[in-house]
Amino acid sequence: MTSSPAASLSAQSARSAPPGPWVRHNDAAGFSARIPQGWRVQASHWGDIAISEPLGSAAALVRTRRIAPDADFSRWVQDAYPATEPGLHSVRMLDVLACGPDLVRAAFDYGSQVFQGRAHVVAVREGDRAALFVAAAARAELVQRLPTLLQILDGLRFAAGPGWNFHERLRQCGLPWDIGVSPEASRGQR
Repeated sequence: MTSSPAASLSAQSARSAPPGPWVRHNDAAGFSARIPQGWRVQASHWGDIAISEPLGSAAALVRTRRIAPDADFSRWVQDAYPATEPGLHSVRMLDVLACGPDLVRAAFDYGSQVFQGRAHVVAVREGDRAALFVAAAARAELVQRLPTLLQILDGLRFAAGPGWNFHERLRQCGLPWDIGVSPEASRGQR
């Protein structure tokens, strides 16, 4: 079955349109989130959250991972973290910025011939645990989706677990979120 150019254009417009009304999602896994109405929430616990738009081309993720307390955190985000995400392949780091020994921001491309994605990560380490706040979307849509994904990540509230505050950690880094979005970065230049 082939789709018409009009149907394809309509689907693209729906993806790039700003989300409709926002709702508060309270999850049994121990967190709440402010999300656009119609977006899906999947969570096995407060450290494994995926909030995705209905067509699946954008998602805000929270991941927790164990890490050796003495490991170089920036190197771990760059080399080890991508391998912990199921289905993530063909990763190409665009930028990794250490904002201190326990705070890292990164941007990377991923995908295959079928799907090309880009992700932005703010990673925070406390002891032997890392929390990764991820905004990911189809590469061509990330710039448009980023404001919505950031609002979702900023609206997360945890009932248990570490008191990671996404917005505060982002401000501590003192750098713009949109690393890796520039045309130079998308060509692999830094």
